[in-house]
Amino acid sequence: MKQRRTHRVTLQAAAVALLRRMREEAGEKSKSVFVFPSDGRHRHSEAGHLTTIKKFAAKVFKAAGLRDVRPYDLRKAFASRLVASGADLRTVMSLTGHTQVAT
Repeated sequence: MKQRRTHRVTLQAAAVALLRRMREEAGEKSKSVFVFPSDGRHRHSEAGHLTTIKKFAAKVFKAAGLRDVRPYDLRKAFASRLVASGADLRTVMSLTGHTQVAT
């Protein structure tokens, strides 16, 4: 998060199951406590984990056949769908990490 503060979000059971499966599949090759550990080839690798998803996201978007998409676009679409489905603004702000209603 850009705010450099702790942001906690409760995960649904399906997300927790996916993370557990990822950990099991990584097995002994990954002793890291991070979901996305650094492999030492990235400029922010001193943190022990990836601190940016730009390159990873670009690969995913390309594989999905998406053009001119940025990670922020997904965040914005997520927030818009939450509001459209009736979620209150405080919940949307909490889930997206926004601190101002105007955002």
